[in-house]
Amino acid sequence: MGKSILTSSDINQISVAITGKLKKDDDDFLTIKEVARKLEIGTAAIRKRYRQGKLPYAIKNGKYYFSKRAITNYFLGE
Repeated sequence: MGKSILTSSDINQISVAITGKLKKDDDDFLTIKEVARKLEIGTAAIRKRYRQGKLPYAIKNGKYYFSKRAITNYFLGE
């Protein structure tokens, strides 16, 4: 497989797409599955980051919840 190089334009388009996906939902907190679905990444990627202490979370009734703001800040570096 060849390596792909992302241009600045590609990165900006990805950023806009991810931001749009996060902003479509009015809820302040999302489950692991909701975050994964919105960002089109696997739940394992979310779990890896919260286990490493990179994503803050809350647990309620055995479910993990993530702040939309924290997710946006982490994945978009805002």
